[in-house]
Amino acid sequence: MARFPQIILALAMLALTAAAALGQTSRETLAKAVLSEDATEQIGLVSGLAGIQDEIVMRALESWRVSELFIVEQADGAKVAVLLDPAKDADGNQKAVGLADGKFLKDDEGKELFFSAFEVVPADTTSKLRKAIKMVLDLNALDNPNPKMRRDAVTKLGQERVMEYLPHFEGRMGKESDPEVAGALVEAVALTKTSSEDQAARLKAVRQLGEIRSLNGLQFLVELKKEASENPGGVSAEFKRALEKSVHDIEMHMWWGNLAVT
Repeated sequence: MARFPQIILALAMLALTAAAALGQTSRETLAKAVLSEDATEQIGLVSGLAGIQDEIVMRALESWRVSELFIVEQADGAKVAVLLDPAKDADGNQKAVGLADGKFLKDDEGKELFFSAFEVVPADTTSKLRKAIKMVLDLNALDNPNPKMRRDAVTKLGQERVMEYLPHFEGRMGKESDPEVAGALVEAVALTKTSSEDQAARLKAVRQLGEIRSLNGLQFLVELKKEASENPGGVSAEFKRALEKSVHDIEMHMWWGNLAVT
């Protein structure tokens, strides 16, 4: 399993602690990330925004991924991270909203400034930074008001089996009211725990996936079963038996389901 999500979530904890100590808002934190020239700091700051419920921040992240978040250099040389107002004047120029404070940029006389396409610079991204942004957006989907969107987000993230997602799944479980989403969360937690270094937790997760007849979990259980057969001494006999039983139970569940349809 790729370690990138684990690394950036570790960086996020450091960045979030630093931002809190400085009393920064989520928008100020994102603006700082945009203007930073340190790639590691950028990833840490962005990743620290996971779970933040701020529509402006999420829209700005979406814009950053597709090069629609910009940097403006003001008259005094200071750089500002901005989003451009979609409305254009007669010359095709646009007003700019400062990301940190949500206010339109103004001149010394208090008049709103308009910028041409040549006066703004798209904020740069790297492939790793785009992955970090995607992760934050994906985790934010756990709180989507549409239960179908929440369910799909939970299912997708559960299949990634990243242990650092567990607090987000468990946090959502405590307030989830939709039965389908609640079921998906149970499955996601079990799937994720199959990646745990705690052997007892892995064993319990494998058994649970069989008990709930997890169709999404079948592929991963089959892979674990194959790994166990290729490395006999790597897991306990009890773990192998649990894998065998869970795979069998899910496959039989599928068989009976297909039989009922035909």
